[in-house]
Amino acid sequence: ISGHAGPIRDNAATARATRPRFAPTGPGWSIITSPNTNATQNNRLESVTCPSASQCWAVGYYGQPVGSEVSQTLIEHWDGTTWTIVPSPNTSATQDNLLKSVTCTSTSQCWAVGYYGDYDHVVQALIEQWDGTAWTIVPSPNTAAYSSALYGVTCPSASQCWAVGYYSQAAYSGGQTLIEQWDGTAWATYPSPNDAASFNGLNAVTCPSASQCWAVGVAAGDYGETLTEQWNGTSWNIVPSPDLNFSSVSILGSVACSSTSQCWTVGYVYDGDSNSINFTLIDRWNGTSWSMVPSPQPSQTRGNNLNGVACTSASQCWAVGNYGNDSSGSVQTLIAQWNGTSWTTVASPNTSTTQYNGLQGVTCASPSQCWAVGNYQNSSGHGQTLIEDYSLTIPPLTSVASRMTHGSAGTFDINLPLTGTPGVECRNSASLGAGNYTMMFTFTNDLTSVAAAGLTTGTGSVSTSTLGPNANQYTVNLTGVTNLQYVTVTLSNVLDAQNNTGTVAGTMGVLIGDTTSDAAVNSGDIAQTKSESGNPVSATNFREDVNADGNLNSADIGLVKSKSGTALP
Repeated sequence: ISGHAGPIRDNAATARATRPRFAPTGPGWSIITSPNTNATQNNRLESVTCPSASQCWAVGYYGQPVGSEVSQTLIEHWDGTTWTIVPSPNTSATQDNLLKSVTCTSTSQCWAVGYYGDYDHVVQALIEQWDGTAWTIVPSPNTAAYSSALYGVTCPSASQCWAVGYYSQAAYSGGQTLIEQWDGTAWATYPSPNDAASFNGLNAVTCPSASQCWAVGVAAGDYGETLTEQWNGTSWNIVPSPDLNFSSVSILGSVACSSTSQCWTVGYVYDGDSNSINFTLIDRWNGTSWSMVPSPQPSQTRGNNLNGVACTSASQCWAVGNYGNDSSGSVQTLIAQWNGTSWTTVASPNTSTTQYNGLQGVTCASPSQCWAVGNYQNSSGHGQTLIEDYSLTIPPLTSVASRMTHGSAGTFDINLPLTGTPGVECRNSASLGAGNYTMMFTFTNDLTSVAAAGLTTGTGSVSTSTLGPNANQYTVNLTGVTNLQYVTVTLSNVLDAQNNTGTVAGTMGVLIGDTTSDAAVNSGDIAQTKSESGNPVSATNFREDVNADGNLNSADIGLVKSKSGTALP
């Protein structure tokens, strides 16, 4: 139950930093190398968030031997290429310090929450902030409680954040929900309701808007029941949520929304009377009420858990956790996908079929970039960080363009659409020489490597190619490209920072003088070039500077006239 003063110490943690990438065979999940403090210490990641495609944060804790093992905060950072451990503060080297959740409002403001103290007795809420330079501990209002802990945090804006958990007023007094609010200046406790049960605790929180937030957890008496609370812009109120109708313990561990009218909570049900195993639990908010929906149960004898959920749209959500493999007896990762119609289990990798592998949290920077974090058990029985990412097979392209410098007027790109009618390059640079062009490939993610670039259709050749000028771009310089043709440049074995790998291509029509981009040179192009003669070259008329010398004059008109009557095949 979330209100336990500290985690059950399991030896299932993460992945060795020397582990290679496991490339996916299709759109799917793969293991990405993640660091650990030590292969003989327990390392565990609980939560992950991404303020941008090239910056993500994962938080958790690791075991630091001080007499007996003491947990210390663990924060890891994704810079678009690799995951690294970033220094994170602790209240004391002799006290447990654990981080359970992380969120960001921007690349320069993030929050992580958890608790510190003696996990067997008294703990207090822990809040840390990233200011764009370093993580620091920020005061948390703990003075009124005997014990308190925070398990979830979210921020609808830079000046409004919510953190949730539980507190107790005295030893063995049960627990009550704890909600704290950041108002842009300080954290303060906020009134939150409780069920009549002896224990109330909140595990996660999310806000689809500033005036609607959801917090979920458990209310436990003789049995545990789901606890769902809503922020309506004024106050927090309990909203009914379904449970299975038998003697069981139902716990909600995570919540995510694609809109104010569609939210999901995930968790598990412990059926102690019938089967003595866990079953996954998924509830859906339709804008009016919560209802239980069918959820995958890959194990029928050893148990199933869902710990985290994230959504990119109404038709794409991911839930992560773990299940007991019925045949091998080991615990393995569990990933389920919502496709707009139903939840189904998808393939998820494991470091071993015989050792523990589990996922605790998930986030998505975009529909094609998601991260899941947790831990696994290495051969020596120690927990190591586990990070998996979802990616497409082929590195996603943002654009392909033909780039040319027009004297002192600047550099201008002609867009070459990725689908449909190819774009037309109408220029013939006097300074570069006839037939010399540059194609610029821009990708969604930063690039790691490109094996080769070649001209696969058309006349011409690749003279040079290189990564850059930006980390997500690749430049291909062409020579000997003749007029009146379509050329296709293919990049083979492209690998990006999200572990996408494959072959991509861009096609360009070459028709000197086609200022109107209609695949033919005629009186329309001549008239258009004449109308711009004498004007400065800009982003709106650079096509008429067909000799790319930075001037619009008779030389351009003469060049277009000389090509009149030509057309692309």
